[in-house]
Amino acid sequence: MAKTYVYIITRNDFHDGDTHTQGNLALVSAHSSLETANAAAKLHLDNEKTKGRPSGDVDVNEDETEDGGYEASAAVATSERHHFTVKVAKLELKDGEATTAAGEAKAAGVSKRKAGKESTANKKRKAKADADDHEEEDEEVEENAVEEGRKKKSKAKEGGAKKPNDESKKPQIAEGTPDCLSGLSFVISGVLEGLSRDEAKALVVNRGGKTLSSISKNVDYVILGVNPGPKKLEQIEDVGLKTMSLEEFNDLVKQRSGE
Repeated sequence: MAKTYVYIITRNDFHDGDTHTQGNLALVSAHSSLETANAAAKLHLDNEKTKGRPSGDVDVNEDETEDGGYEASAAVATSERHHFTVKVAKLELKDGEATTAAGEAKAAGVSKRKAGKESTANKKRKAKADADDHEEEDEEVEENAVEEGRKKKSKAKEGGAKKPNDESKKPQIAEGTPDCLSGLSFVISGVLEGLSRDEAKALVVNRGGKTLSSISKNVDYVILGVNPGPKKLEQIEDVGLKTMSLEEFNDLVKQRSGE
């Protein structure tokens, strides 16, 4: 008995450009011929790659599978880089079923079950990521607690008397040119001498930079202070990020300002 096939189009979405993960797999449609499936896949890619974005911001790589199916990837260069692939796959129908709507529905069911398994794996990875985020938040709370403890201890030594803020104790950071840190992302870990957490973040934001709370490959620099969280230190080493002191941060501001 002759074998019967359908051709399904699948799409896999990878966020932050990380194609090493399994991504989010989904069924787009199923077709009775390779030609119609390839045409539909190309149309899907063309429609999706420019949704809300200029076409010039998208890098597309097209290829062909061993069965002649259309295969392509689109990388969208935005602040949160988004990468997705579209692929036409050949699927054999069992028991001699004809490639009718019923046959296509069966093919869709097979693919959706596979996508469901992928979704379960994604949920597990997300749960682990959320746990890591909570751990990082706990570390930041601990860092803030250390800072508050030092302030209270200092007030106790002064007999509890309130004194005007001593600006001379604050680190002197170059003003720099406007937006001299534009395009750079920073994570602050530990207590920075003479600065509250908000003041430390303002050093970056007021110069056009961006502050993030978690370690990832999207971070350009980590500003380290006293008592940085051990989890963050481990992640910094794993990802291979550059670390700097406040003095080195000051040098970076001057360098990018042409001073």
